[in-house]
Amino acid sequence: MLLVAVPEARRLYERWDGDRRRLGVPGLPLHATVLYPFMPAAQIDSTIEHDLEALAASQRRFDYVLDRLGRFPGVLYAAPSPSRPFVALTQAVHARWPLHPPYGGTYPEIVPHVTLLLGKEPAGLAAAVRSALPVRGIARELLLLMIGEDKRWVELKRFALGGW
Repeated sequence: MLLVAVPEARRLYERWDGDRRRLGVPGLPLHATVLYPFMPAAQIDSTIEHDLEALAASQRRFDYVLDRLGRFPGVLYAAPSPSRPFVALTQAVHARWPLHPPYGGTYPEIVPHVTLLLGKEPAGLAAAVRSALPVRGIARELLLLMIGEDKRWVELKRFALGGW
């Protein structure tokens, strides 16, 4: 999986006093997915890492604001504005590795988002999160993560985005 970490999104949970163990995606930092699934870990070698480094460096860092909530079935998420830089990152990675379409080609549209909750939504969570909006952030790097032997996500490498 390739993603942009969004640590600023932790602020969205501050006004909610419920059980936080179910929040986010277990084992992953709060993030906007760039490409999932990516290639198997066994295929990631120094050439792939070099290509990822060059691709990331060719994309500019960018500011964004998490400014609204959205929902997919079973998912509460925060949406970034502008969304276009996130879409552009996904398109650039997919163009380089066309055999790895976003979400396996399941969805026709790329919808950048930061998953806040998977599953049944607890009472009051959306209202508390909405009251914490907007949250500003800066996309600085791509993170490459893989599922480890213990079935938890493991960060393999970070790739800096280009300058402003």
